[in-house]
Amino acid sequence: MIARELVSSGLSPLVAFSICGSRSLTVTAAGATQGTATALTSALNVVTTCTEAACGVILPVNDIGDSITVCNATSSNLRVYPPVGGAFNGGTANIPYTMAPNSTEEFFQTGTANYTT
Repeated sequence: MIARELVSSGLSPLVAFSICGSRSLTVTAAGATQGTATALTSALNVVTTCTEAACGVILPVNDIGDSITVCNATSSNLRVYPPVGGAFNGGTANIPYTMAPNSTEEFFQTGTANYTT
């Protein structure tokens, strides 16, 4: 929606896309551990397939202040792992954040590999 508004205000689609960030609209989550989870590479990630009973994705190490949005569009719980050595909300390192089915979370990077929700 923001990209559409930027284009309608006169910006080129390429510039609007650059401002809004990248999108992965059909992510397949796999792996039951941090080491086997699907790596997320976009600013907006829509998980549409969960191939195992315990499937997961892993967030990248970005710059402090960056955010990543994850949408769990499946009927299963989704494990979101911090980068190796990282943690969520000041918790224990390498422990996943569990997203309920059909939910969306925005993760903000607050440290080298740490995120808050």
